Amino acid sequence: MNILHIASFVGNIGDNANHKGLRSCLERAFPDRCPQYTELEIRKCYRIYTGADRWAFDEQFVELANAHDLIVIGGGNFFEPWLTESASGTTIDLSLDVLDQIQSPLVFFGVGFDTYKSCPNACLARFLTFSEYLQQRSNTLLSFRNDGSFDNYVSSYGAQAAHNILTVPDGAFFYQPSDDLGLIDASGSEEYWGINVASDMKDVRFPGGEKSLTWEQFLDKYAEFLSTALQERDTLRLIFFPHIYKDLSAIGELLDRIDDRFCRDRIVVAPYLYGWEGADKLFGLYDTCALVMGMRFHTNVCAMAMDIPAIGLSSSPKLFDLYADLNLSRRCIDVKNRAFVAPLKELISSIESNALRIKRENIQLKDTLEKQMGRFILRLREMI
Repeated sequence: MNILHIASFVGNIGDNANHKGLRSCLERAFPDRCPQYTELEIRKCYRIYTGADRWAFDEQFVELANAHDLIVIGGGNFFEPWLTESASGTTIDLSLDVLDQIQSPLVFFGVGFDTYKSCPNACLARFLTFSEYLQQRSNTLLSFRNDGSFDNYVSSYGAQAAHNILTVPDGAFFYQPSDDLGLIDASGSEEYWGINVASDMKDVRFPGGEKSLTWEQFLDKYAEFLSTALQERDTLRLIFFPHIYKDLSAIGELLDRIDDRFCRDRIVVAPYLYGWEGADKLFGLYDTCALVMGMRFHTNVCAMAMDIPAIGLSSSPKLFDLYADLNLSRRCIDVKNRAFVAPLKELISSIESNALRIKRENIQLKDTLEKQMGRFILRLREMI
């Protein structure tokens, strides 16, 4: 089975984990058809991309799409209706005229929808037309990922506009890394916490004012918390994980605020890697950790997939939405809140003292996610 996969494949290892997890599910579901993939990097069709290898949803794309047995677009947070120049109002600049020329089965897998950016009414209306058309189109499956996207869509357009939208787990819930960097021997008495911090869109994540910390204030409080934890726990070690290159500067800013003596021999910074092998090697290091806490979506998803207790450090609504969708809101901390350190300490203590409960919750979660993915596979089988 030849599959045309349109998504982001480089620059954020969380995307690679998402795609690898989806592909493992497809391989299990279609063992006789040996899925083979042609990859189209979605960032190269963005209007701001000016490279010679830029592509578009045009006649040439139609020809490529119809030469495949299945087209998969996603996953990723591609359904944000803010782009006024786009035919759909989103980064999927696919017109209905072009869509009508595509004959192969078409799947939008686990695409995120939200209106957290400023969304012009014209874009909202355009995406409503686009999404309703997809829902009634034959050989087409529209699915949102389990990060609150379905509820966000219903809040924007009403339940009647979501009559044929499926909610699916992010593919990374089914991802297991096949490699690691071999940097750390976890067989000793040391205990490792894995940490991800993100500073892109810092003015949005940490706007400051009466109700929110600024980025610098967050760093001060979080660095003090980590320094205290290292002081109180002789065996504790920290591993910082960059998922995109911009995370390196965020990690550096945080380390500047941690006591130098801890930075010298109690803290490890994983390398910035990208692509398929980069994802496997970096996420392989997650398995070293007794606990993972982070701001990025896939820091949390991949830790859960690997049975590692995860704590969401939420500076944006999307991470809250994910944990709410999983009925695990208590494991997500609002790090914009000036008093976030106290509930973070309590949550870590609760996780450490209730290991069996966490394990049971994880088993239940995986069972729920398998059932959700099963419904997606069933619909897909009906199409192809």
